[in-house]
Amino acid sequence: MKVFDLFPTKVLTDTIDIPNDYLDQVTDKILDKDNLVSIMHSDKDFISHDQHILDKVPLLKKQITKYINYYASIIKLKTVEYQISSSWVYLSRRGNRKGNWHLHINSNLSGVFYLTEGAPIVFTNYEDLQKQYPFYPGDGKNGDESGEEFILPIYPKQIVIFPSYLYHSVKEHEFDKERISIAFNAIPLGEIGDVTSKITINKI
Repeated sequence: MKVFDLFPTKVLTDTIDIPNDYLDQVTDKILDKDNLVSIMHSDKDFISHDQHILDKVPLLKKQITKYINYYASIIKLKTVEYQISSSWVYLSRRGNRKGNWHLHINSNLSGVFYLTEGAPIVFTNYEDLQKQYPFYPGDGKNGDESGEEFILPIYPKQIVIFPSYLYHSVKEHEFDKERISIAFNAIPLGEIGDVTSKITINKI
């Protein structure tokens, strides 16, 4: 397992120990190409209509939830337990759209589980620098103004977890084989906050 200190937050990555035949079963259960919708005005990038795709593979969902709660513990979040609030298939083909920088809203933690190899995931702090320093010019890497970047190669059975506010994107996918992953968001479970900010979030 590796934990990277970034910008200055933490990104966790590890390999989930599951048999290859179970990985094949997961792929069969979640991948309904008739249920995929193109995104970002691209005919190479797709997500599933189903935004609770991990419900189809409860054993994998349980393992991912354990990783989420471990990650919450190492960044010392003040909550007892985390739950997966949404999950979806993300499929990219050769020639996918590059530079699709984004973050995840309506969640605290986010992550990806990879079923195949493919283009790396990349994190940046450029958006934060823009907000703090409107005159920030970037460093001109790769002909753009991406600021500081951290590129993380991916492989099958890999899980990556990070704060939902961390900007990230997918690099150019240069493989003939499709890049298939399950993205997910997580929120607290139970009572959080105190005094005037207290709220109870029920199990989804």
